Amino acid sequence: MFYWSYKGIHVVLTDEEEMSLVRKLAPDPEESIEYLRGRNRKRIERRVFRYFKQCLQIDPEAFHKQYVFRSCYGEEAQEVFPVLLDAYGRITRRATIGFYGEKPALETLVEKVYYRAGDPVMQITLFERRRWPWPRLEVSGHISIPLHAIDKVAGAADDFFVATSAAVVRFHKSFVRISILDRSQET
Repeated sequence: MFYWSYKGIHVVLTDEEEMSLVRKLAPDPEESIEYLRGRNRKRIERRVFRYFKQCLQIDPEAFHKQYVFRSCYGEEAQEVFPVLLDAYGRITRRATIGFYGEKPALETLVEKVYYRAGDPVMQITLFERRRWPWPRLEVSGHISIPLHAIDKVAGAADDFFVATSAAVVRFHKSFVRISILDRSQET
């Protein structure tokens, strides 16, 4: 995963997108291999940062469409969701992948049932901001989303939503909102 932030704009790339960009900016195959091994990584990252700044200055709208805003369906959404959620947690400190602190008994039971079925489950811990001046995180809840249930992901790293067949979860800069879809009115 690759992260880049500049003046409130956040770019998140999957490993494949990162390597595609590295190959584009470092046409010598040896440089790409060195990047994978960790050698000269900083030098190539600086080249990527300059490229992003140039693209942003030349055409901000095109840059936003190509690198900032994500809209994915199906398997691609299932692949991009953990990447966006990780970036969201780093940016806002409102959620993180996995459990933080003690696991509730009900969540543990649900987790065991899903894992027995062989379905990978994305465990998410939600945080709330404390009113004290020091930045200690306080757990406000947990969400479990089976990865196969993710239908769509759309938005930027600091403001996106994930849609499943049963719910829509919006990860905003200042809140996380879960909307349960009412299937009783469908005919």
